[in-house]
Amino acid sequence: MGADEWAKLPKMLGTEYKLRIHRAEDTEINGSSIQVFQYRSEVEDNLCPFKPIVDYGLFRIGHVVAVGCYGEAWVDQEGNIIRISQNLELSDKRKEYRGWTDYKVILTYGPVKIEDEPVRLAPITILTEGQNGKKIHWCRGTFSNYRLFASHARIVAASHGVN
Repeated sequence: MGADEWAKLPKMLGTEYKLRIHRAEDTEINGSSIQVFQYRSEVEDNLCPFKPIVDYGLFRIGHVVAVGCYGEAWVDQEGNIIRISQNLELSDKRKEYRGWTDYKVILTYGPVKIEDEPVRLAPITILTEGQNGKKIHWCRGTFSNYRLFASHARIVAASHGVN
């Protein structure tokens, strides 16, 4: 996995036709109805990459391995994704996994107001956790201090004098 799960997971859920998606029972959070969608992908679908890296100090070795995965997406009443989780299936202990036996990511999304722009949906938090042997590696982060980088263009009609 990389540092771009916040962008790749929603794209995968919205565009990958090989992904098996099941509508689970709705739930309620803080008085609001939440739709729950469960998804699954098999190794053969090649939708969930895993890149185990071995660090030898002076150099690192890693390669991408296709794995099965499953998770959930929670969607609010307006159709906005508010949470996505993904679990990679590393339980068969293949040599390519380089000792990794578990890896998961959980992302939350929420409304962000940037300057005078309309409110946008953006990632708010990320949690990754993986197990390699008896050691658990985890990382938790918060997205904040959003800035808007944009450009605007307009077409200006030029008049050319013809004599």
